[in-house]
Amino acid sequence: MIELLREELLKEKQIDTTIGTVIPTESKLQETKHLHRVLDGVRKFKEYFEDDKEKLKEDQVTQTILKHLDHEEDLLFYGKDGAKLMLNTLSDVIDMISSNIPINGTRMTRKWDGAPAVVCATDFHGKKFVALKHSWDNGNIFESVEAIDKAYADREGLGNKLKALFLALDEIQIPKDEICFGDYLFSKDDIVIQPVNGEKCVTFKANTIVYAVPTSDPISKQILNADIGIVWHTIYTGDSLDKRGLRKRFGASVDSLRESPRIFQLDANIPSIKNTVFLSKEETQEIRSALEDLETKAFMLVGNPKYTELISDQKIVALMQKWKNQVIRSTRTETSYMDSDSIINFIGAVYDTEIEKKKSEKGKADWRAKKEAMISNLKDKADVIDELYDAQSICIGIKNKLVSKLDNGLKSPLASYYQSRTKGFIPCGGEGYVVSDIEGNVAKLVSRVDFSYNNWDDDIIKGFEKVIPTKITESEENNETSDKKTIDT
Repeated sequence: MIELLREELLKEKQIDTTIGTVIPTESKLQETKHLHRVLDGVRKFKEYFEDDKEKLKEDQVTQTILKHLDHEEDLLFYGKDGAKLMLNTLSDVIDMISSNIPINGTRMTRKWDGAPAVVCATDFHGKKFVALKHSWDNGNIFESVEAIDKAYADREGLGNKLKALFLALDEIQIPKDEICFGDYLFSKDDIVIQPVNGEKCVTFKANTIVYAVPTSDPISKQILNADIGIVWHTIYTGDSLDKRGLRKRFGASVDSLRESPRIFQLDANIPSIKNTVFLSKEETQEIRSALEDLETKAFMLVGNPKYTELISDQKIVALMQKWKNQVIRSTRTETSYMDSDSIINFIGAVYDTEIEKKKSEKGKADWRAKKEAMISNLKDKADVIDELYDAQSICIGIKNKLVSKLDNGLKSPLASYYQSRTKGFIPCGGEGYVVSDIEGNVAKLVSRVDFSYNNWDDDIIKGFEKVIPTKITESEENNETSDKKTIDT
């Protein structure tokens, strides 16, 4: 049935499969719309490709293990598999919000802006260890305080964080043969008590976001009494420490860990969106229509050989992503200048910079030839570049609508702010969300015009800078205790 619909859709769209272009036909528009409505009933993009039965894991799509998650729209840089993962994720989140119940075991977790990332185990096949993510990526773990001291002799702050966690492993008791992955939120030196928009709060910041909780909230006492704070998000299981054989499960829960006064522990789970996040009937129709358009554009892309050639060139993909980041930084929009002319001009300028760096005429000539070949290649693929950008723009619109709904409806145990040098504390929704299911599929939803932009904005104080305290008023100072973490005026 699906194969027949696909063939019919190809006829109605009059696709020239040799060049991958679409020739609109006015007389067939209504029939095409009808076909789309029928296809909406089998909306999952994986059903367009019945030869691919297995569920996709992002590790398989992006060829990475324990690496960062890609932005939803950037999954289109991974071809058919990436497109399937992108569309399935968006579809599941829309279904989850519009029906207000979990769909197909879909789980949503909150992204926390913590650092550094840490991997640890209490008893993983006889090993108790801790490691920072980058050392774990390189195959290094630490199984004693002495090993930590030796490795971090010149980085005492990081070493102290690892030692505090290592000393608490027997107390929190990570389940046997499991590895827990999380992000540091704070150590004692990171905590500051200060007024946030008129309310006295316990605050800390690891990266870009300042987390705050009023001193009247019992959670603030737990934070002040802890040596470190960690948010857990992922569990790994397997027969050995070989990362290639480890199985990843999102949704690590503090319920599986014992409490310890040494550690303030959170998990990234969002237990329910029921009665908190809503899409109206009109919003649901609008967003489903956009998803239908995205499915059609993605389907056309993956059938175009030039698209496959384009995304197979990692140099071009890297430059396209670099251009996107520069656009966000300079315009605070995600969809401006997303066209073939703009990216060709940008890449040409990149090559011009390299040409200028060369001192010899031969070196300059070599790079001029490289530029000419690159620009010729891009111009040959200009149509598919525009089609890719069009699909990404639709994806971004859907994603940002969903993130906005989630930010407005979901309550975090800690309030989130950006701390501006000129405007004080600016409330924000957080870093974003991760969506996963019981099969291991996973993707992230992040507003790049919000979090990513502020992550680059020089006006926003970053984690490597200490939280800049704001002045405590006289009335607040009179109510202060003798706690050493309180800011002095």
